[in-house]
Amino acid sequence: MAKNILVVDDDRQIVSLVIRILERKGHNVSAAYNGRDGLDIAKSKYADNQKFDLLISDTIMPVMCGPEFIKEYKNTLDSKIKVFQMSGTEPKIDLADDYISKPFDVAEFYSRVEKLLLSD
Repeated sequence: MAKNILVVDDDRQIVSLVIRILERKGHNVSAAYNGRDGLDIAKSKYADNQKFDLLISDTIMPVMCGPEFIKEYKNTLDSKIKVFQMSGTEPKIDLADDYISKPFDVAEFYSRVEKLLLSD
């Protein structure tokens, strides 16, 4: 079953890769390049009575970093949203359900995403 996933990362190549991986598996993917834009996309989706099933977020980004974005999302939109954190340098944050270091193995990335999506 297709899930709605929001990817937030300032690295456009990573975003493009993640979108390709997830769309090939049949998921609906939205993307933003910083946390502020991610929140705007999410609020628009909620205004249309839709929601995301999973957030995939980088940690260090301009405008609004990953931890701030995730905290704001959980405080204002959905406190139970599943969060998958990606980072090249930072450790896993408490608000994330899972974490992967960049660069990552595509098969491992998708396996971990699917595990989160099935953990409802």
